[in-house]
Amino acid sequence: MAVPPPAPLVRRRRSSWRLLPHASDVRLRAEGPDLGAAFGAAVEGLAAVVAGGRPPASLEEREVAVAGDDPGGLLVMLLGECLYRLEVDGWLACGARVAFPAPGRCAGTRLGRPFDPAALGAGRPVKAATWHDLVVRTDDAGAVVEVLLDL
Repeated sequence: MAVPPPAPLVRRRRSSWRLLPHASDVRLRAEGPDLGAAFGAAVEGLAAVVAGGRPPASLEEREVAVAGDDPGGLLVMLLGECLYRLEVDGWLACGARVAFPAPGRCAGTRLGRPFDPAALGAGRPVKAATWHDLVVRTDDAGAVVEVLLDL
């Protein structure tokens, strides 16, 4: 009897983010072992752009919940909520732990701190997370998201 070949290994992605080249704005790519981790990495990347380098250490946790029609909409709404809280409360979300409790819902915890550009460094002001060329992809290896940040 022939021995079947071994099953292919599926490499799980770590949560990470990076900035991709773009002519005038910032394109953020984030990935993780699942969609929640990729969304959390996208929040970290957004904080890095705002703070002008690495995301600062978190000091506090705050709840977050957003609704959207699809995963792309949820990502845009989550990043939009982070930008809104930065503008209104002066609070920078430096990461997030999120889950998807129901279709069209994203909820969890934003990890962050009060934003003081003098102490933390000032990067580039971000006006919005956009729908332009938005990517949200999941497969057996994890999740990848790409979003254009309007400066």
